[in-house]
Amino acid sequence: MPRERKQLFEDFVKFIAQHGYGEGYTRAPHQYVPPDCGFVRFRYPGALLFTSAGMVRFHMPEEGLMACKTFVENSDEPIELQMNFPRESPQNFPSPTFAEEHEAAQSRWLRLKRSFGLWWY
Repeated sequence: MPRERKQLFEDFVKFIAQHGYGEGYTRAPHQYVPPDCGFVRFRYPGALLFTSAGMVRFHMPEEGLMACKTFVENSDEPIELQMNFPRESPQNFPSPTFAEEHEAAQSRWLRLKRSFGLWWY
């Protein structure tokens, strides 16, 4: 059963704090985003879009990438994490089982769509 976005983000913030990578970060909507902060988004298998979770401040951007990779590798559930630093392209970090689960979920959705299509007409 997938965790809620808020709980998943809290687990991620707790993980990076425990391992010394950084901490959660909150800001006013129109405040400048520091270059050492990254936007975190999550996606579960079958979803097309990432869900925005929050912002994290890292000691160094390289530590942020290492934290994302380590977090998803140790995740009990198939997820994909996306980290986006200001003025950089987003980087995706899928868990080891994400691709297989995502493909299975997409296949189930296509079969369901086809069955509704046949039923509808």
